[in-house]
Amino acid sequence: MAAGKFEVRRLLLRSAPVAPTCHAVKDMLRGALPLFADFFITRSTHLTSEEWTAAWSAVPAPCPGLLGALPAVLAHSAEQARCLVQHLPPADVQRLRTAKLGLARVHKQSGMFLPDAVVRQVLQLMDA
Repeated sequence: MAAGKFEVRRLLLRSAPVAPTCHAVKDMLRGALPLFADFFITRSTHLTSEEWTAAWSAVPAPCPGLLGALPAVLAHSAEQARCLVQHLPPADVQRLRTAKLGLARVHKQSGMFLPDAVVRQVLQLMDA
């Protein structure tokens, strides 16, 4: 599929006035795995508990490109972040472990913890 089609789908998903159903997203994104991250980035604050459950059941595991949604999902809840990590490819899980160890070392050496906003920025840079 051409890169232009991915961009059009991303724009349509981001501009939807109402959150699409999980099954509609799954059908729309067949073969476009990076868009699952866009779905969670743009809709994570609007999903009910039942919609979260349905959304995770529609996400294939592993799902390349999903790491980019981690800051948005983590801002919603740690439980949803755990669900996201369960759907990441093994290489992305290893990157997170490495970042976690690095942050733990900074915390230990400095004697203070980084604010959540700084940790989210570090996570966003990991996917850049």
